Amino acid sequence: MQRRMNSEVKTMEGNTMKQSCAHLVDLSPYMDGELSTLARDQIKAHLSDCAECNERLGQLIALRRDVAELGNVTVGFDLAPRLRYRLRVSSQVPAPWSVKPWRWLPLSLAATISTVAFGVFLGSALTHASDGVAGTSTSAMSLFDPIPPGGICLSVRPCRLHGKS
Repeated sequence: MQRRMNSEVKTMEGNTMKQSCAHLVDLSPYMDGELSTLARDQIKAHLSDCAECNERLGQLIALRRDVAELGNVTVGFDLAPRLRYRLRVSSQVPAPWSVKPWRWLPLSLAATISTVAFGVFLGSALTHASDGVAGTSTSAMSLFDPIPPGGICLSVRPCRLHGKS
């Protein structure tokens, strides 16, 4: 049996209600016959003293009765063959990306060509001074040296190789 004291329970409507008796959670299993004999006897003894549990048990019994009065609703057709057919048809439809894998080839080719063209443009702008791009020269490539302009030499040897003092 589960025990909870003074806990709050969220209802299906989203409201919270105060639950002051620890045996409230055991009432549904009590009605369904899911408790052991000892636990069932303890709940039966508790019901003689607890008005809150008696009220909740009455609500559960009324709910069970109301659900039983609904009865079985018969539908005028069998839904199972329709569902099986739809499931079979939907499982045979291939995924959209596997229908035509070559469909993405023109787009990927265009992206590759534009990327290469852009790279060539940037590379030529860094290596050649041109009138179209202001302020570019071969000195811009010195940024990619192991010791960039204004860098501090950690030892004498790398600085002499690059003509720095």
